[in-house]
Amino acid sequence: MFKSSHIGISFSDSAVNFIKLSKKKGEFFLDNYEEIKLPPGAVADGKAENFKAVASAISSLRQKYGIKFARVVLPEEEQDIFTDYLDDWKEALNGTGVYVQSYEPLGQALLRAVIKKGDRGTYMVVNVNEGSTDVFVADQGRVVLGSVLDTGGEMLVRIAEKESIRRSSGLSRSVVVAEISSSLIGGITILREELSKIFMNWNNLRYEDGSRMPEIRKIILCGKSAHLKGLDEFLSVSFKIKAELANVWTNVFDPAERVPDLTFRESLSYAGAIGAALK
Repeated sequence: MFKSSHIGISFSDSAVNFIKLSKKKGEFFLDNYEEIKLPPGAVADGKAENFKAVASAISSLRQKYGIKFARVVLPEEEQDIFTDYLDDWKEALNGTGVYVQSYEPLGQALLRAVIKKGDRGTYMVVNVNEGSTDVFVADQGRVVLGSVLDTGGEMLVRIAEKESIRRSSGLSRSVVVAEISSSLIGGITILREELSKIFMNWNNLRYEDGSRMPEIRKIILCGKSAHLKGLDEFLSVSFKIKAELANVWTNVFDPAERVPDLTFRESLSYAGAIGAALK
């Protein structure tokens, strides 16, 4: 039986994530995946700065997996900046031997991966990278509000390590509720305060008829650093709505029925690539 390929590649400021899905008899299967680290500064503020490093990563994927085409997700910035930088990305990937079927900003790809197809609800998707955090508010299946924060998982972990809090303890309830150092609280509060601004901006938006936007139902966490223990609970308590780690296979298959080779923690880094592959 013929199998069609769905290949997605996403770039962040620190890595390239590749996913290859195949579809047979209407069902998706995970074929291949890989994360390739990028040298510092190769991608910055949504722009390809080191063309050689970016092209090398894609060329290595082509050679290893024989891919000839892919859909590519780029780091999120303002829409006009994305358009301005697109020519640079095209130049960087030209000559890699991989035909890019489409380029898109990160936000819509994440929604395609972590929100059930057909769900028209209102959600906040928080993509926690190592050095930054992307935040999107989705309503009616599209990105309505987006922002890129300088706060990332690396900063939170550095603060925790500085305060000698073991990764195994992370930000669990016992740490959050009990005696937690002022500097650790300060670090996490930075993220909470930035998210609070986005909540406020959302609450101030109105439809064309002047009616209020729907309340955000849930915070969905993905990205390489989203697994920091207790971060979901901390945000739930802070904003009084449910916050949970994403199921990036929501529109691919049921992990309970078909266990993917990727661990749950690893899968959080592949949300953008999976969203591209599903386009």
